[in-house]
Amino acid sequence: MLANDPQTNHFAGILLTIFLATMQERVGRAGSFRLILFALPGTILHELAHFVVASSPAADPTA
Repeated sequence: MLANDPQTNHFAGILLTIFLATMQERVGRAGSFRLILFALPGTILHELAHFVVASSPAADPTA
């Protein structure tokens, strides 16, 4: 069971950031295609977040 302590959550976030940065560096050295595949899930989730916000009834996009 995980503690709901802000310091524990902060520490876990720092560890996750270090892990992901290390993985991105290693994947980047492996080649462009693998880097694209590594970044693809995050990109899809990011664009899905745009779609969800734009689909909300309160959305009023102005360009």
